[in-house]
Amino acid sequence: MPRAGGLVLVLVCSACSSPPSGSPLPSDGGVEAALPEGECADDLVERSMPLPSKGTVSAMAAGDAALFYADFGGGPHEAGGLIGSIDTCGGSPRVIAREQAAPFGLAASGGTVCWSNIGTNVGGRLLDDGSVQCNAGGSTIIVVRDVNGPGAVATDGGAVAFILDFAVHLQGLRSGPPAKLYTSDGGVEAPADLRMDATSVFFTTGTDAATGGALRVVPRDGGEARIVAEGRIGTLELDATHVYFTDRSTAVLRRVAKSGGAATALANVSLDGAIAVDERHVYFKDLAQRLARIPKEGGAVESVRASSVGRALALAAGHVYWDSGGVFWRVRKP
Repeated sequence: MPRAGGLVLVLVCSACSSPPSGSPLPSDGGVEAALPEGECADDLVERSMPLPSKGTVSAMAAGDAALFYADFGGGPHEAGGLIGSIDTCGGSPRVIAREQAAPFGLAASGGTVCWSNIGTNVGGRLLDDGSVQCNAGGSTIIVVRDVNGPGAVATDGGAVAFILDFAVHLQGLRSGPPAKLYTSDGGVEAPADLRMDATSVFFTTGTDAATGGALRVVPRDGGEARIVAEGRIGTLELDATHVYFTDRSTAVLRRVAKSGGAATALANVSLDGAIAVDERHVYFKDLAQRLARIPKEGGAVESVRASSVGRALALAAGHVYWDSGGVFWRVRKP
């Protein structure tokens, strides 16, 4: 199954006024409850977000003022999934797209959200009804359709990068022809997850292989992909100068310059946890299942929250956000 991508949850929660109203989700589909109207308190906040009996939130991402989520719906390989959004300071959930064929990958930038639909599974066979789509300014853009099993996506609001057929693709949302930036024959060379900045697409290969895995980078305008770091790379995130990633072989959080070089070990992390970065720290779930952070340059690990947290993290306006079992949490940064 493709790996979820684009779990970059940069939630904005400054002094918020009441959010605009929208079309709430029906009781039989997706998330039914959200953070209270207009609330953006400094204290820890827990709010239940009940799902239908078979519903599964498969991915989350955030833009400037909204949290986006993908809901499998009836099951992990059935049509009927949806893409929704919730204002970061509260309000009613809204449906962006219904009847999606197993939405999995998700990424957002500003008011743009992009996602991949794996496709419908019939008798153990994946149909060619997968797609990559984006919604910008309220309009849905079909990037590719009638394909089999697209994976992770990333977007900067003007273009979308995505994984399909063991390759990394880039497509402008408003103009320009599609480009295939990296191709492989599968196996250890197949891309698994990706992120993008203004000039490059960073992606992992061989994530589940015993040997031969790597973090790679390829220019957005084309060129040869090069290896930035080697190993079984798990989650990755970017800042202006470095890539931060988890090493699945050693359960170590590392960072490496975007230009390459020796990777620096920062901390021991949970193998299935997300990471998030701000100006000074990297936030992560450690092996003791606590939410913690460490300075980007290395140093002492600092506990943020002792209880177990989910896989997705978000940072904004002095707060840390995460999800756990269908519940969103928020806590002030230390």
